[in-house]
Amino acid sequence: MTDDDVARPESPSVTDRHPSDDRADLVIVGGRLFDPASGLNGPGEIAIRDGKIAAVGPSVWPGAVTLDAGGRLVLPGLIDLHTHIFAGYHGADPDVVCLPRGTTSAFDGGSAGARAVGLFGTTVAETRATRVGAWLNMSTIGLIEINVGELQQLLYVDVDAAVDAALARPGLVIGFKVRISEYVAGGDFRPVLRLARAAGSAAGLPLLVHIGDTNQPLGAALELLRPGDVVTHAYSGRRNGILGPDGAILPEVGEARAAGIRFDGAHGRRHFSFATARRALDQGFSLDTLSSDISYRAVTNPAFHLPQVMSKLLACGASLEEVIPLVTSAPAAFLGRGDEIGTLRTGASGDLAIIELVEEPTTLIDSDGEAIEAARVLRPWRTVRAGVIHEAPAGA
Repeated sequence: MTDDDVARPESPSVTDRHPSDDRADLVIVGGRLFDPASGLNGPGEIAIRDGKIAAVGPSVWPGAVTLDAGGRLVLPGLIDLHTHIFAGYHGADPDVVCLPRGTTSAFDGGSAGARAVGLFGTTVAETRATRVGAWLNMSTIGLIEINVGELQQLLYVDVDAAVDAALARPGLVIGFKVRISEYVAGGDFRPVLRLARAAGSAAGLPLLVHIGDTNQPLGAALELLRPGDVVTHAYSGRRNGILGPDGAILPEVGEARAAGIRFDGAHGRRHFSFATARRALDQGFSLDTLSSDISYRAVTNPAFHLPQVMSKLLACGASLEEVIPLVTSAPAAFLGRGDEIGTLRTGASGDLAIIELVEEPTTLIDSDGEAIEAARVLRPWRTVRAGVIHEAPAGA
């Protein structure tokens, strides 16, 4: 699909109908369906029944409720692999900052360590409409205070406790998080990363490794990683990232990707550089996944969300066809849940992101303060989670 293929939206409408046994609970019509997992790309309708996708086609069942997408993009519910959604631990409420803005599955990036992950499960994962999972912080104290480097003291790194906590919650914990920046892990990150490696190997789970502002070059970290591990903040402009002093992708980075290590473009407050993104894309180094690294600070900015991060990647030269899989089919495949989420296939969860492609000049700003004028941006309009419609807030 090219940008010209996307119709400009007209006034949307929701039509209520009387339910009957032979009707879907919800039918989405009038949209441009785009599902990289199945190759679906074009106009069509989607019927949702009992929280799952019941039919996809040019004309599906009548629905108890019909939602007209008005020419907008209809995508699988977005998957954000790196967020902070544990209240009191640097996190925001996912049902406030994620779900209404297109993200139906949000995975916390290490807010909780072994001592608090149970509380995260009972207070967040089990109580929110958003689908929630977690990367377990290798520090037992987690991100209890953002001004404290949780890995400065190896006393807080308990491999056995981390492994036990992860294995006890297989439906919640998807891997281990380790931040290796100097302000978190001290002058030498290698002792902490070796302990994280031991935990990952013992539990059979991947690592999510936060890079940038380290004393050692990135290659020193990559040599301790294994296939399936994830380097996050890949497009950061911070010291010792994926680029060498000459602006070229480090040879070790290319070797790591060839070996099966993945690169995630988490944005956050400090970790998305237009200059790094452009240089990487110009050299053919694209991301494997894209995430927001959203936190409680996002509450003050309704326009910061995963579709905006997607817009920034578009503004750096990526195409819609390249960006959309990074938040749908690619993270779903990484999680081993491609039949359930990240797709519009029949039988998958009834999770959709209805996104408007706005063709108007918009100023976007990266984490380093660089501003660029984007010709088009993606804005959330409606999210459907398990068949329930959520409206984007004003200003999103």
